[in-house]
Amino acid sequence: MPRHSRKRAMAAASSHDSPESDPVKGAGDSFARKACLSEAHTTSTGFSPVVVSSVAYIGTIASFLIASLVPGLPKLPFPVVGCMVTANSGKFGVWQPGAHTIFMGLYVAHFIRRTLEVLFVHRFKRRMSLTETLGAPVYYWTFGFWAGWALRPDLGYINTHIAIFSVGIVIFIFGEVGNCTAHIQLRMLRSGTTEGRQSSLSSGHVIPRSLLFSLVSCPHYTCEIISWLGFFLATWTLNGALFLVATIITLTVYSHKHHRRYKEEFDGRDGRELYPKVRKALIPFIF
Repeated sequence: MPRHSRKRAMAAASSHDSPESDPVKGAGDSFARKACLSEAHTTSTGFSPVVVSSVAYIGTIASFLIASLVPGLPKLPFPVVGCMVTANSGKFGVWQPGAHTIFMGLYVAHFIRRTLEVLFVHRFKRRMSLTETLGAPVYYWTFGFWAGWALRPDLGYINTHIAIFSVGIVIFIFGEVGNCTAHIQLRMLRSGTTEGRQSSLSSGHVIPRSLLFSLVSCPHYTCEIISWLGFFLATWTLNGALFLVATIITLTVYSHKHHRRYKEEFDGRDGRELYPKVRKALIPFIF
């Protein structure tokens, strides 16, 4: 019986897959996130994805904080910096220092989480190419520095409406919790610690059965998009909009590839399990 030598790999990428979710895909955290299934073979050539991903994420935190706090940055024209939907009236519109602190906390917390996942959750199957090794830090550091610059109250940033801000924060936190949960569940599946799972084929691959995986093949990608959608709604910056678009495009492509590989492997033939037909790649019931 013919077999594809498919290997689960951590392909890189939200932002921003290569060795893990987040290749240097323009998906926030996507260049280092776990792939559902990958055709990459285990290889000893290239660069360590743990080192590259950690450097990229820690550097993003540093670049964001530098742009957020270091004095002397020039005021760039709108909409390169500033809020595109401002609350010009009311107390919340001028509550910039408080909102700015919240933005910094959420942004930094996201990349701290990603760094911890790279170190303790993800299991990488291959090393990163030179392009990925150079591209990931440049991508994340650029967007991180711009994000910090765009949100500075002293350079003209005014908060959006409090209702939009609040909804965005809730959506961001929801996406973060879902993203982390999906990554841990994938790790448990690969470690063989998930109960009630049906092993398939000689490859040992299994179909994820948890709540997050019941409707989509790549809920970690779905939640990644949800996180950055929430951050954009809370901030309404051009930086946030472009980062969200890049994340959606790249994770749509990668989720489609992973979903297709799941269906090819679990085709219901020759004793193999049939992949759930109701399950989509990224968006429940739609795609």
